[in-house]
Amino acid sequence: MIKHAQGARTSLQYLVGGLLSLIIAFGSADAAYAAPKSPGTTGAICNNPQPMTLPTVLNGPANVCLFTSGTIDSVSSRQASTFTINGVSYANVASNQMPARINGNYYIRYVAKQSGAQLQVNGTDNNSVVNYTLTVSVGGTGSGTTSPAPGNYSYKAGSPVTITATPVQGSSFSGWSGAVTASTNPLTITMDGNKSLTANFAAQSVDTGSGLKTLASFPIGVAVNAGFENNSIINSSTSAQQQTVVFPNFNQMTAGNIMKMGYLHPQENTFTFSQADDFVAFANANGINVHGHTLIWHADYQVPAFMTNYTGDFAAMLKNHVQTIVSHFQGRVVSWDVVNEALADDGQPTVNNILRSTIFSQRMGQDFIDQSFINARAVDPQVDLFYNDYNIEAGTRKTVNLLSMIDGMRSRGVPITGVGFQMHVTIDWPSITAIESSMKAVADRGLKVKISEMDVSMKSAYTSFTADAALRQQQRYHDIIAAYLRAVPAAQRAGITVWGVWDADSWINQPGSPDWPLLFDGNFQPKPALQGFKDALLGN
Repeated sequence: MIKHAQGARTSLQYLVGGLLSLIIAFGSADAAYAAPKSPGTTGAICNNPQPMTLPTVLNGPANVCLFTSGTIDSVSSRQASTFTINGVSYANVASNQMPARINGNYYIRYVAKQSGAQLQVNGTDNNSVVNYTLTVSVGGTGSGTTSPAPGNYSYKAGSPVTITATPVQGSSFSGWSGAVTASTNPLTITMDGNKSLTANFAAQSVDTGSGLKTLASFPIGVAVNAGFENNSIINSSTSAQQQTVVFPNFNQMTAGNIMKMGYLHPQENTFTFSQADDFVAFANANGINVHGHTLIWHADYQVPAFMTNYTGDFAAMLKNHVQTIVSHFQGRVVSWDVVNEALADDGQPTVNNILRSTIFSQRMGQDFIDQSFINARAVDPQVDLFYNDYNIEAGTRKTVNLLSMIDGMRSRGVPITGVGFQMHVTIDWPSITAIESSMKAVADRGLKVKISEMDVSMKSAYTSFTADAALRQQQRYHDIIAAYLRAVPAAQRAGITVWGVWDADSWINQPGSPDWPLLFDGNFQPKPALQGFKDALLGN
């Protein structure tokens, strides 16, 4: 604590003694700083020094650390324990360690206790600006860049400086060394002295010689655009780039839109197969099989108007819809999402306490699901038939309802082959435990399990795709694929499909709300997520 001034002679002794004590006790400017403490604590030293102009008088109660390039003549204060400057409270060391001169600056730390206590600092301000040098460099076995770029930079004393490290493809950021040892990225430091900082990058052992499909005994799929859609994989300005990454990595394709009900059956007596036929032919010609998506889906923009307003035998109409489409593609499509997203979300109004309220559940209840599977199987004995939905991997009420529904279907002899877990997840939801247990619960019932629409959204945690985001996404892909392999026996693995080829064309990457959910970036370059996927398949 600061003592009362004892006269001019005492003040001079106090100043000199404080300087020597501080230098002996701490040895350097860095040693003289620690995190701000809450009011009422003592023994720490501030790490956020504030510049001051001499002479100055500060009023308590609170505590603070100041520096000046001027000459301090004397410092005096009443005994105190806290002192606040600009609403920030700082802790202090014993008064015999202040003031001191370090790196050309005078530093004082003080604390005022009573309400109305004052600290008076007398001296001359020479008005010179004190700067420190930050040296930025890169190191390690990998490569990357920093912002600011490697070099020497001058910053005003006390300034906060933020440095960002960005690895290049094939490398990962492994941490900072020098003035700070940490893995935080970006990193913010305070310029309370000259500092050197190195961004370290590690070379990744990326398996570039083999695509995803060569590493699995089950289908590895991707959703694509086709037909008259923008960015068709068959005939658009991006077709060649898409094919360059799709053909080596994927052996199954799902049409994102053109095999949905509104495209294939726009009017009661009209089916339009031309776009879908071209797509299936293109896939098969390139040694890629097709998963059909989807025979029945409630979305308003996909339900044909004639179905919404149908006044005849609804069940017979729906049977004709299912059987006409399935029989048309028999032998050319290996599996179908027969019904998509029929379960109600948690807290949503339901039909029969389980189903989403739609034109189908309102007209037929659960029977629209049962009959759709039965009718599909009647015209194609070989094709795999899936129920497909989102958020069923989260282990919530919707997961419980899924299990109840498929138990009922199996007890009634409904020919369901498996369940498609869409797996539209975020970087931190759901938990891996929930994902694994949900898939295992379906596998334990003897059904096949398919990850049918996977992407890993980042926008809930990031506003840009930083190096840290890339590494977290790599781990997230790895962990989900590894959970799938643990939860589902080999004979029941129906495959894993990623919902889109490259980030720029993802359905969740929207203007004003960017996202980076897929395996390839906006320039069709592989992201660390691709290696995470590979590592999981390889058991790494």
